[in-house]
Amino acid sequence: MKFSYDWLKEYIDIRLSPEKLAEILTMIGMEVENYHKSSDGDLIFELELTSNRPDCANLTGIARELGTALKKRVKYPAFKIREGKEKIGGFVKIEVKDTKFCPRYAARVIRNLKVGPSPAWLSSRLEKAGLRSVNNVVDAANFVLMELGHPLHTFDLDALSKSRIIVRRAKKGEKIITIDMAERNLSDDILVIADAEKPQAIAGIIGGNLSEVKGSTTSVLLESAYFEKGAIRRAGKKLNIISEASYRFERGTDPDGLILAVDRAAELIRELAGGEIARGRIDIYKKRIPRRRLELNLEKLNRLLGTGLGPEEVKRIFRRLEFKINAGTKKKIKVTVPGFRGDIEREIDLIEEAARHYGYDKIKATLPQAAISPPDARPGGLLDRTLTEITFEIFEKLGLQEVVNYSFINTDTLRALNLNETVLEKGLIRVNNPISNEQDIMRPTLLGGLLGNISRNFNRQRQEVKIFEVGRIFYKEKGTEKITEKTAAAAAITGSFARSFGRNETIDLFDLKGMIEAFLKRLGISSFSLLKGSLPCFHPQNSARIIKDGKKAGWWGEINPAVSETLGLKGKIFAAEIILDELSPWVDLSRQFKPLPKFPSIERDLSLLVPETVTSEEITEIIKNEGGCLVAQIELFDVYQGKQVPEGFKSFGYNLTYRSPSKTLTDEQVNDLHRKISRLLENNLKIKIRGG
Repeated sequence: MKFSYDWLKEYIDIRLSPEKLAEILTMIGMEVENYHKSSDGDLIFELELTSNRPDCANLTGIARELGTALKKRVKYPAFKIREGKEKIGGFVKIEVKDTKFCPRYAARVIRNLKVGPSPAWLSSRLEKAGLRSVNNVVDAANFVLMELGHPLHTFDLDALSKSRIIVRRAKKGEKIITIDMAERNLSDDILVIADAEKPQAIAGIIGGNLSEVKGSTTSVLLESAYFEKGAIRRAGKKLNIISEASYRFERGTDPDGLILAVDRAAELIRELAGGEIARGRIDIYKKRIPRRRLELNLEKLNRLLGTGLGPEEVKRIFRRLEFKINAGTKKKIKVTVPGFRGDIEREIDLIEEAARHYGYDKIKATLPQAAISPPDARPGGLLDRTLTEITFEIFEKLGLQEVVNYSFINTDTLRALNLNETVLEKGLIRVNNPISNEQDIMRPTLLGGLLGNISRNFNRQRQEVKIFEVGRIFYKEKGTEKITEKTAAAAAITGSFARSFGRNETIDLFDLKGMIEAFLKRLGISSFSLLKGSLPCFHPQNSARIIKDGKKAGWWGEINPAVSETLGLKGKIFAAEIILDELSPWVDLSRQFKPLPKFPSIERDLSLLVPETVTSEEITEIIKNEGGCLVAQIELFDVYQGKQVPEGFKSFGYNLTYRSPSKTLTDEQVNDLHRKISRLLENNLKIKIRGG
């Protein structure tokens, strides 16, 4: 956005050095890229505007912001429109067929004018703003664009078939030659301004050459419309066109400001080119776009900013910014947001406005004050944070880095993982119009994305990868068309860990197992099972399911070497996926202080010959059930299979810690309990006791 300092001063009374003006503009959010003197001594400023502030892409918008900061009034253009006797309805008929893409369309007609060169003052101002002077009619419309910020378009009225304007979508296969003499192929998602026969302009972007205003033009239709910004953005991108109009329309214009713009431009054209303005204007506005109404809590504003702003001071800021102040209270201010501020959507946006114009430099740095109190523990609840937030925190503390992948994956990815609808026990959701062949289904698992991340790291010589993702998975319920979304968390690790100073050790299965157990423990989930049997993308021996109260909550283990080979991955990769929605009912973040044990403990070892089909999980469950609160700790310290162990068996070594919370246990009591546990293991699981 470029503007002339002399031109700006017509809308606000300021006498500032260029350095001071640049400082103020930057302070209120408009970055000054540079400024320089023109040949006539004027100062030309070039601003970098963020995409949410199209209201500042004009002189009165900049003046409004400066006026609020400097406590000065904005001087809007003063004019009186002079109309002729003949009504506009006798010269043109307008029909809006697409009110979604074009909610409002207004127009005026100027007849018997004379097109010619613009006066020097007008062409000079436009050139300083980066616009090329065309003729007095087009330049008048561009002058109002730079003045008020609303794009306008001028049509040669006599070039319009049957004096008709039809606002519609383009027909498939339609073409238009635009004013830059380029032929454009149109599609049915592009809005056009057509006459009775063919398109005469691409709405909000560029005009056609057949109806452009030229030296022979004597009658003009002046268009002022409000177009849906998404439609203009998509059309501009598809056609690869950027214009002064599209720059503003695709960021959002003011549906209420277009009437002032069309009247101002019509009168300016009459002054510059003569002619007669037809009486009245056409204004098609079937469904009014309501202005947003918001409420600002002053206590919240001052708490967040660390200020002590009173209601009158805050109201003055918003009045200068042209917000309407509605009835409120001493603690709450109600405002109506002006149409040109589409970026103001929530209360926090109002707080930002107050902070900007109060002055960030006036806001002192203060430490936040917060009372420390025990959390409101709710059994099974998440306190004041979501399970997703806590999952992020836990995985980051475990040394993993977050990745974010698309929600769409390739069917071939699932095939490489040996996963299909039968294995997953759920239906896949296929995309009817995928962006690419690589994204043709909604992901039913996060694992494919993580393995793709590891592959990209390997291709860039990064062998140490420790990543996680939290996101949604999508599938159809088995045997139905019902679509289900669930939140899942997945992790993948490969490479090595620095376990001690100067020494790295290769990551193994138990590193991943420890992460899963730490994750579940942090969520307050203690009684869970890690049972054999997982998805075929995992190693059949080195993987398991995560089971809670009989429900499957996830999978973990070593990725099947055959899968790794298919995906071009080398080395051992360990991964896990946990369905957070399944765990949510059991999450308990409440914490209670437990004093150190008062009574001594007694340790006993169990050396067992265990059938291959028996898991450690089954053994510890029997020990816990029989020992109850007297078994303070169970540690599996040895697992062995070899020559000394009979075929079909494995050797487990456990260390059991016995302790009573209420008394000192005797050796005899511990020995009795230890023998009971041993007998139960022998009887229930066919285990042989080797010693203990």
